[in-house]
This record gives sequence, structure tokens and C-alpha cells, in this order.
Amino acid sequence: MKGLSIKSKIMLFYTVCTTLIVAIMLLVMVHISGRVVDRDIRDNLVLMVEEDVDDLDFDIIDEDDIGDAYEEGAVVFYTEEGLVGSLSVDDSYITSKNGVRILVYGPHDRLLLGNVYDYDIDKSKLKDGSVSSDTFGETDYYLYTRYIQLTDKNVTVDFTPQNLISKSTIRHDF
Repeated sequence: MKGLSIKSKIMLFYTVCTTLIVAIMLLVMVHISGRVVDRDIRDNLVLMVEEDVDDLDFDIIDEDDIGDAYEEGAVVFYTEEGLVGSLSVDDSYITSKNGVRILVYGPHDRLLLGNVYDYDIDKSKLKDGSVSSDTFGETDYYLYTRYIQLTDKNVTVDFTPQNLISKSTIRHDF
């Protein structure tokens, strides 16, 4: 640096300072955008479950009507009281949207709607109405769970709509 002129030293100083400032700003922007995407995904999980709850229709049916319920696309199950229940959904209900898996559990923690592929959910970790995070295998997930009760003919049944998305899906899709 002894052989450089004052002008070159000043230019080098400003170049290094400008590069550092730009690098720091870039790191801050990447961090903030990651947090915004995470918050957006969490908000979408909540919104999807809240919208899907309105699409669920629960009925107590007679055993003679089981065949008709299946033909109409309903899921038939037994309630804790031993009665035959029917859970049907609006035509717009989809079990997977934009990488989000949509599940509905019924009595006895039986999966009624959706597909479970590679995870086993520990229900004791779940809190009603909050987004949680869990790891299944080597994959990290966000989960949003709601506990709801639907009633028909004075019979109330607990259901658990739940949405989950892989955190790696978030980072690749957005």
C-alpha cells in the first residue's frame, strides 16, 4: 500500500466500504424476505384450515344408508357412541393445494380425509389454533391444527382438520 497514491488509497477505501455496505444490506434483505415468506406460509396454512372447516358436513346416518353415503363420496365412520357417521365435503375441497397436505381426523384419531405419507404426528405436541413445527424422518414441517365439534341429531363428534407443508417445499417453491 506504500506505493499507492493518495487518490488510489481513497478510492480503494471507498470501494471496500461500499462493498461491505452492499453485502450487509444483501444479507439483511435475504433474512427479512425469508421471514416474510415464512409468515406468509403460516398465514396461508391458517386460512386454508379456516376455509376448509366450512366445507365439512357431518351427519348421523342409518346403517341402511351407508351405501348411498359412499356413492355420494362421503366418508363413513363409527362415532364413539357406536353410531354411523358420515363426513362429506364441498366439491371444492382438495386434499393437497400448493404443496400443503390437508388432513381431517375423526373419532379415535382415524384419518378420514387426506393422505399420510411419511410422518407420524404426535398429537400431544399440537395446540389448537396455532402453527407448530415438527420433524418427520429428515423433513421439517409446519403444521396448523384446529379442533372442531360438529353436531347432528344431538350427537357431537370431535374432528381435527390439519394442514401441513414441508419447509423445504416452501424454500423451493417461493
